[in-house]
Amino acid sequence: MKNKHNFVKTKRPFGPENKLVRHSLSAYYKFIMYKSDSAIILAGILIICLSSCDHLYTYSYTLSNSADTSINVSVKTHLLDTVYFVASGETKLLYIVEHTGDSHGPDLIDVKDDLITFMVTKKGVSSQRDYLKNESWNFENGSFKTTVTNDEF
Repeated sequence: MKNKHNFVKTKRPFGPENKLVRHSLSAYYKFIMYKSDSAIILAGILIICLSSCDHLYTYSYTLSNSADTSINVSVKTHLLDTVYFVASGETKLLYIVEHTGDSHGPDLIDVKDDLITFMVTKKGVSSQRDYLKNESWNFENGSFKTTVTNDEF
């Protein structure tokens, strides 16, 4: 039974009976469309945020001493300036740094991006090897590794 204001008398299961409730399909559809538009916008923002985020990768620098005596390793980076004592046969983790990158893993970077100076000395004699070149390092999955030998002194 409708009246002039498009109201319908209905019986509600949880409320007073015969309450006038306005039934408007267009209002219902507007509500549903508003909800779905909001969900689409929220999903779009979430996808943009997740796809545009740079990934953070850890890079490490490790040195092994295969020389017959101990060595001193002087390392200067943007965050560190120190000298390490590395005994013969010892392997030492020298430096850890994080870089952003794309989503397919840590890429090979130029060691000069991290190392300002890197000098190896044995009994006061400096190594002839240039540790500021990538050729002096073995790179695998974010880890730079090198081995000091007697031949470089």
